[in-house]
Amino acid sequence: MRKTALILSTVLLALAGAFLLFRAERNGAYTKFSVDFFDLFDTHVSFSAYTRDEESFRRYAAAVHSEMERLHRYFDIYDSYGRLANLKTVNDNAGTAAVAVAPEIIELLDAAARGYKMTGGAVDISKGSLYAVWHDRRERALNGAMPREDTKSRGGNGSAALLPSAEELRSADAFSMDDIVVDREASTVFLRKKGMRLDVGAVAKGFAAQRAVEKAHALGLTSGILNAGGNVCVIGAPKDGRASWKVGVRGQQEDGGFIDIVDVADCSVVTSGDDQRYFTAGGEKFHHIIDPWTRYPAKHVRSVTVVHPNSETADILSTAAFVLPPESARRIIEQNGAEAMWVFHDGRREATAGYVKISESAKQKR
Repeated sequence: MRKTALILSTVLLALAGAFLLFRAERNGAYTKFSVDFFDLFDTHVSFSAYTRDEESFRRYAAAVHSEMERLHRYFDIYDSYGRLANLKTVNDNAGTAAVAVAPEIIELLDAAARGYKMTGGAVDISKGSLYAVWHDRRERALNGAMPREDTKSRGGNGSAALLPSAEELRSADAFSMDDIVVDREASTVFLRKKGMRLDVGAVAKGFAAQRAVEKAHALGLTSGILNAGGNVCVIGAPKDGRASWKVGVRGQQEDGGFIDIVDVADCSVVTSGDDQRYFTAGGEKFHHIIDPWTRYPAKHVRSVTVVHPNSETADILSTAAFVLPPESARRIIEQNGAEAMWVFHDGRREATAGYVKISESAKQKR
């Protein structure tokens, strides 16, 4: 459907304490409204939807923001929110006391346990203390506590001598999923050992994004797209005559552009890669996705993009497919009804048959 008008007014609004950018494009009977949030899961979150009026869009956007903000606070492992018991509270009480938590935290831990089993241990939230060692090194590099040459926001160059020692990593890797005790009847979580930390980075954002779009859909939304820092959830198809949404797949293009575009409806697209959060030391890149077996950043590929009907599952599988050797990763992807594309360090790409069917770059080669 041809775009008939563009509403040029771009205004800054405030919703529930979040600064957001609001835009609108009219397409026949429907208008595509878009909004950006900057206070959710420490990332940029964008939400777009086709609705008949602005009031309906604002209702959907408020539901999305409210749900994601609520879950962000529950799943946060770094900050406290008054008397709210969240995962930081659980971590702070490791080895000391069980913590009464909201049902959503129990549900997230159940999802993480399913993910652990689904991926053969490649996604392991019990390794938070190990992941924290690498997080600390990256923060020190980016904040100037380690010597560096590269001062880009997402990477720093430090001395190889300041990397964690094998003993430090081994000491931090002293916990397992068996050390997480969940009492569903009492709605409590207890970490058996002192020093243990949960890190739900491989599942929380996908879980929250899925819940948010389900909230909007329950309110009546039939055409929308949510992008939570690379976790993309799609509801229906765009109401502009197209049968699917076009979702860009990020990569390490020099111009910062997309390496592919996929045509999707009613599903999620999640990419895991080594290009977003990293530092360099001794000329080597150390990113944030840690192999739980080697205790070092995974090295098999540069990025993996996963397409699946459920955002929570797509989030888990994208991390697993990045960590595991490609042969093992492909097997898990296919067993769980997903499609995927791998980008290797030499620029070569491999993809499942289903991914090829929705890939615009693949279509151009035919």
